[in-house]
Amino acid sequence: MINRKTCIVVGAGASADVGFPLGVKLKAEVAEILSGRDPSTKDWFLGCVALQNGNQRRAAEDVLARCARYRDQIIGAASVDNFLDQRRNDQEMVLAAKAAIYFAISRAEQSCVIGRKLRGQAIQSAAPDYFINPLMNFVSRGHTREDILESLRNLTFVTFNYDRAIERSVVIWLKENFHIDSSETLKFLDVKHVYGSLGTYDPLEAGNYFDFQGQFPMSNPHIEIAKFAGRISLFTEQTNAKIRSEIIDALRGAKTVFYLGFGFEEQNTRLLKCGSNSAIFATTYGMGAANSDSVQRIIGVNHGIIKPNIENFITLFDGKAKALFQEHYFDIASAIGSI
Repeated sequence: MINRKTCIVVGAGASADVGFPLGVKLKAEVAEILSGRDPSTKDWFLGCVALQNGNQRRAAEDVLARCARYRDQIIGAASVDNFLDQRRNDQEMVLAAKAAIYFAISRAEQSCVIGRKLRGQAIQSAAPDYFINPLMNFVSRGHTREDILESLRNLTFVTFNYDRAIERSVVIWLKENFHIDSSETLKFLDVKHVYGSLGTYDPLEAGNYFDFQGQFPMSNPHIEIAKFAGRISLFTEQTNAKIRSEIIDALRGAKTVFYLGFGFEEQNTRLLKCGSNSAIFATTYGMGAANSDSVQRIIGVNHGIIKPNIENFITLFDGKAKALFQEHYFDIASAIGSI
């Protein structure tokens, strides 16, 4: 049971726990697709870029030739977004790169441990390292099938990821444990994608790449990706004003805030400045002591928490998201109002 408003901010590190590519791997995948070195995508991706450029094959060849010249620079950049920001005046390249990102993430949805590999396996077994499992144990405590969805009313996810791993895993968890249909869960599940997503998740509709059984995550990748790649935004592009307002409202209204697998990059943290004085739990896995101190300061500034009270409100955890819920079980139970 979650009796107090709770907001969970999710970064790439959390999705990595179910098989989504982190920065280094994602850069390499995008670079291989754009450079034409990925033999599984070379032919149809040219068709995709052609559709982005008025169905002009020659124009697409020119775009991909420019992309190929920058393969090593993409791999060596701080992130794909940073590389594209430096070349934002070349919108044809930016559009092609978005298509490559869209395909890389959709392919990861299909191949990840909560994708088509599930095949009847319980999500707790298939994704033992994912934070959704211990979180949903908190959500479900004290509830029966008739009222468990009410607990979701107090929970908002803010994700900086394009994937739909949260939607997918919560839907499956409630289906397996309480026999609740996906349509009912999705009415109550509040997931805000800061930079857009691959699309609205519905396991029964087209666009459910998790369960697609073909070679690629969709039937006609060159057509679908050319059509839908615009759903995702780069961090340098204008954030949807409505989503931005909803995120700030969720943070300000929350009594407890979690930062899970979040990198605390400046361009992302500035979107979360809310002045809300909440109980905060944040993972800092692999960041080191100096960076963890900086994370504490960043959170304090964003939430209006100043010394000497900062350590009373902010719990930093040098571990992964699932372990946070396990090792701070009683503190979290108290903070979210779980019985």
